[in-house]
Amino acid sequence: MTDVEFSRLLSDLATTAKTLNEKSDSVTSIIRRFQESLCAMNVGLEVWPVTLRETPWSREWVNPDDDPEGVAGTTDVELGFSKYHDQWVLAVRTAVYEEDDDQVAKH
Repeated sequence: MTDVEFSRLLSDLATTAKTLNEKSDSVTSIIRRFQESLCAMNVGLEVWPVTLRETPWSREWVNPDDDPEGVAGTTDVELGFSKYHDQWVLAVRTAVYEEDDDQVAKH
């Protein structure tokens, strides 16, 4: 790679980084305004209404006589509104749910 090629690639990277920063600043501003609107409502309830990703899992027991049915569930990544360090914020959490025939238990 010549010095000229390297300089051109570096210039392209700088242009792309500037565009990326502008776009991410714009998204951050939208999220901040949304969070501020939620805080202004002073609802004071923790909610996790949006599942961003759900990953099913199952665990086969070493000794099938212990639990012939096995255990299964999901590991979810959730978006919600929660109190964190004494402030209400939009947050993302990972939650593990164990499924049973009759119910789902969160761990």
